[in-house]
Amino acid sequence: MKARTPSSNAAAAVSRARTRKKDVAAGSGAALQGQADAQHQPEIHASDVQAVAAEKDDQTAAPAESPMRVHPAADLFPMLPGDELQALAEDIRANGLAVPVVIDAENRIVDGRNRLAACKLAGVEPRFEQLGARDPLTYIFSMNISRRHLTKGQAAMAAAFLFPEGIKGKKRSSETEHFSRVRLSQARSVLRHSRELAASVLSGVTPLDTALKTVEEERRQAEGDEARMGRLRKSAPDLADLVTEERMTLGEAVAALAERETRLRNTYQAGLNAAERLTDFCGHVVTILEGDDARVKLAASPIQIAPGTVEKVADALTILKKFCVRKE
Repeated sequence: MKARTPSSNAAAAVSRARTRKKDVAAGSGAALQGQADAQHQPEIHASDVQAVAAEKDDQTAAPAESPMRVHPAADLFPMLPGDELQALAEDIRANGLAVPVVIDAENRIVDGRNRLAACKLAGVEPRFEQLGARDPLTYIFSMNISRRHLTKGQAAMAAAFLFPEGIKGKKRSSETEHFSRVRLSQARSVLRHSRELAASVLSGVTPLDTALKTVEEERRQAEGDEARMGRLRKSAPDLADLVTEERMTLGEAVAALAERETRLRNTYQAGLNAAERLTDFCGHVVTILEGDDARVKLAASPIQIAPGTVEKVADALTILKKFCVRKE
């Protein structure tokens, strides 16, 4: 028997997938019977996955043949590897498509590229759902962050790509639910420096911390010795003196300043976070009151606060008053 070439295998696989799709769309009894009896259906092979991937490339190159496009924000996230896509196709063939492919008003895929590709492999007619009035960027971010196994660095970088200036009209906490604000700030810093490096972080090739070191190193190299010395004199005169006295090299002094500034930024961010959590104190007071009511009913021992605690709280409140925003 003459061996079939990879290209002929791919073409045959695409043909099989298209034939199954047409059978389901036409409501063919043979196709329905084939779905009911898994023994009469051909297995989904790796060559089928490769064929669908090749067909996707062809569609991207010739959009006139395929009106389905991918929303740019959704396209930031990578497709499933071949083995995982194959497993998804097997599941859809056995159980049907549980979650429809979401498209926007421009017929662009907002969510479900992998499900659509798996449907082609499985020979199952995909179902579509309109995005409607939902914000596409927020929806894409929410779906991918909750569904994918991303590191906090990758999740922060995804937010940086989708919301480089923050989420307008929404609480800032909504964009940092899965990571800290510090990580988001770092991700945006990398993105502003190099989109290529940021994309490497998002894809999982480069950890965010490694990217930060690369950015810092490239920035240091971009600065001339005179400019770096001027920065030291302005921001860290003590370090500039050490360089002048030849007790520290210019590179060491700039690195020490960068580390010092990082600590200051982290301390400032910690202050912001602590200020937001102050409202938790009121909740503690309510909990104590409820606990005391329960104590009365149980005839239990009184709830006691350590001596001096109330005085410390009062002193703290006096200090915090200067940070309060006064209404005009």
